[in-house]
Amino acid sequence: MTLSTILLYGLASAALDPVSAASAAPAIPPMAPPEAVAEADPKKPQVKDDGPNEVEGLVIQADPRGKVEGDIKPEIELNEEEIKSFGAGSIGELLTMLTPQTTSTRGRDSSGPVLLINGRRISGFQEIQGIPPEAIEKFQVLPEEVALSYGYKADQRVVNIILKKNYNALQTQAAVTVATDGGRTSPNVGGNRVNINGDKRWNVDVQLSHDPYLLETDRNIVRAPNGQPFDLVGNVSSLNGGNLDPTIASSFAGVPDSAVNGRAPLADFGPLAGRYNTGDLTASRSLISKADKGTFRGSISRDLNKQTQLTLSGNLEDSSTHALLGLPGVTFSLPGGSPFSPFSQTVTGYRYIDAPGALSRDVDTLRTQVSMAANGRVKDWRWNVTGDFDRTKTDTETGRGLDASAFQAAVAAGDPTVNPFGVIAPSLYKTVAPDTAHSISTAASAELVLNGNLFMLPAGGLQTTFKVGANSKGLNSETVRSGVTTKRDITRTTESFQSSFNLPITSTRNNVLAKLGDLSANFNAGYDNLSDLGGLTTLGGGFNWSPIKLISFIASYTDEEGAPTTNQINDPLVVTPNVSVFDFTTGQTVIISRTDGGNANLLNDNRQVSKFGVNYKPFEKIELTFNATYTRAETKNVIASFPAITPDLERAFPDRFVRDASGRLLSIDARPVNFASAQNENIRWGFNLFKAVGTPTPGAGGGPGARFGGPGGGPPGGGGMMRMGGGGPGGPPGGGGGGPGGGMGGPPVGMMRPGQGLFQLSVYHTWRLSDEITVRKGMPVLDQLDGAAISARNGQARHEVSIQGGYFKDGLGFRFNGAWKASTWVDGGSTGGQTLYFSDLATLGVNLFANFSAPARKPMVDKFPLLKGAQVSLNFENLFDSKQSVRDQSGATPQAYQRDYLDPLGRTVRLGFRKLL
Repeated sequence: MTLSTILLYGLASAALDPVSAASAAPAIPPMAPPEAVAEADPKKPQVKDDGPNEVEGLVIQADPRGKVEGDIKPEIELNEEEIKSFGAGSIGELLTMLTPQTTSTRGRDSSGPVLLINGRRISGFQEIQGIPPEAIEKFQVLPEEVALSYGYKADQRVVNIILKKNYNALQTQAAVTVATDGGRTSPNVGGNRVNINGDKRWNVDVQLSHDPYLLETDRNIVRAPNGQPFDLVGNVSSLNGGNLDPTIASSFAGVPDSAVNGRAPLADFGPLAGRYNTGDLTASRSLISKADKGTFRGSISRDLNKQTQLTLSGNLEDSSTHALLGLPGVTFSLPGGSPFSPFSQTVTGYRYIDAPGALSRDVDTLRTQVSMAANGRVKDWRWNVTGDFDRTKTDTETGRGLDASAFQAAVAAGDPTVNPFGVIAPSLYKTVAPDTAHSISTAASAELVLNGNLFMLPAGGLQTTFKVGANSKGLNSETVRSGVTTKRDITRTTESFQSSFNLPITSTRNNVLAKLGDLSANFNAGYDNLSDLGGLTTLGGGFNWSPIKLISFIASYTDEEGAPTTNQINDPLVVTPNVSVFDFTTGQTVIISRTDGGNANLLNDNRQVSKFGVNYKPFEKIELTFNATYTRAETKNVIASFPAITPDLERAFPDRFVRDASGRLLSIDARPVNFASAQNENIRWGFNLFKAVGTPTPGAGGGPGARFGGPGGGPPGGGGMMRMGGGGPGGPPGGGGGGPGGGMGGPPVGMMRPGQGLFQLSVYHTWRLSDEITVRKGMPVLDQLDGAAISARNGQARHEVSIQGGYFKDGLGFRFNGAWKASTWVDGGSTGGQTLYFSDLATLGVNLFANFSAPARKPMVDKFPLLKGAQVSLNFENLFDSKQSVRDQSGATPQAYQRDYLDPLGRTVRLGFRKLL
């Protein structure tokens, strides 16, 4: 019996105990019929019963359905119509579109937000990924501090998706994506079946995709010879650096095409003297690998009783990639007496053998995942149990080229049947046994989270969260490299505990220092005991203050220790040949072998993160929200992938670089490393605007006051609140605290009504104030904003801007998303290395879509019934085919930084069709 099963069994038993249930639930009178809960008519006198059971007013207040734990309000909240305006085909696509709004500046990496469904933890992303957005009632984005209430660390934003109570649909979809520069057309198809019936929910999702190769020959890639000058026809050079022949004043020359059919005269080599044949350097090299992927996932959610809900989900992914790494080259000695040589002396020949599969890489991955989540209550405490098992099997095979010794021997012997520049018979070479790497990673985990009020204070309850958990991760790997087998095995078990306490200090609702607004403080602590790396601690605290309804402030501090992953420690060693990189030391683009894998010597890191944020809604009746966040992080023993090949970093890690006697770079070891320390701080600020445009259809929907209980808003009443006598809309009823009126009588302000369109715009700016790294103690500090870099692609941009917007009306939508990154530069170092300059980069994507479920599209549907429930979209990514430019000090572009290397695909066009049945 697993840990998660034991926890679930015990908690479900407690929830089923009638004695506990009776003691936990306060006595609540039976629900009155609707006419009995209408507000008292102020024109009629109130009749008092002077008996002992006199009741002047009664307020029954419940949290809105799907509300998250705690008192922190959403920074962004989207309703059904606002969600439709994005034109997304699934929850996964919607989250991708909202990446700027859900990104956190506090995390260690770019991992996505914490996901909740109806205010509860989920079993995994596979539970909801393929569900169509039409099933969503509300989409909320909350700050990182909310994650603490669900047992997570405060380094991810929280997304709470509130699903509709009832929804049933079968969705099919198909799309094709085309690169406008040619070379790649990618189809994908899928389907989803979802059924939501109150608290019961199930869904099944299937996706298939195919992405073909994009080859260097499909783009304007230029390669210069590096090291040995191979070519399909060939090149020749002298043995001692002298002239090839007394009549040829050069030590090397390209082989003329006439040599393919037999001995070429010496005169044919003359025009090619002093230059190499290079026309085939890009042959059989993939810029982007061929990839195929199939995914099957599903989930089912049921109530075990009135207080306990169980969700089971599963995910099966099968993917494969195939990369072409170029053609195998062969070097041979061509004697002067050969029937195919016009030279009077022995020369060296270089040529490719046309066998594309000899240098390639195949990666097959099979992932299986099974998860569960259970939610319920025991008395006044909400509990959650999650369990997960994840197994990933990866097989990698890398070709090592050909054994052409038979060919070399025949040429050296002057065999008249073997033309070294003609077609080479397959019998003269054989494939070398490939390098292989096999790994199986497993992860099993179980967590219990308890959340409730530990005790009551004047300003409210002391909201407390406890989390206990255990997990086990294993990675078994076997590498065969040049016939030598290496086996590695690592297992890590972790026991963890985390707690957080949210202390209310002032409260407008409870009239405790109400003039100060709502103020609460948070304290959290955690401990992880790792079997291989010891104990890791996390301590943090902060406050949340809303002096008035339209503005709130959040400040926090976290001190946490982190461990390298089992993959970073124990991934199998994989050597990739023919990798093109830029060597800052020599200022040249070189072809090297790169080693990747795990590093067993990695250390734990330690981070201190400070954050201050503000959320401001200047107008109560306009959906415009500003937010800004300042973040400062200091890290010791930074765990990072291997950086750019700069002189400063080579001095820090000299054992990671191999050069020949001339200084030419031959190989690098790119396994992860620890840096001594890093410090960065940034400000990220922006706004979100939703605005209804146009005049609503007369008589349709609520009026302008709908959200706030004004005229046309229907019966007033806050979300989840029923008034029974006493108190007006939004005002304080007798004997209790009031809440905002409205919210149920009609669509909110900013939300479009029939006849209107909806305009949305969001802009976010990231301003990096500092970004410094110390690679090793005693070495100079590297300022990534001033010429230093740990990324091979470019330096760190000081400014980045992202913009999103669109307009939606009557089922027709237009959306755009843009990004801009400031220019950067990378210093070649104090030893005279080459300095590179990276231009700024602005990209724009545009999406046009038509949703034929809208009433205004009914005439079209009547004419073409296939369009019923359909949505058609046309998407342009990188509309202007923008690509970054890189220049060295002389103004030239290094070979490794050609525009088509940096962005091989360029502009793409995607035509999509999905249909709800």
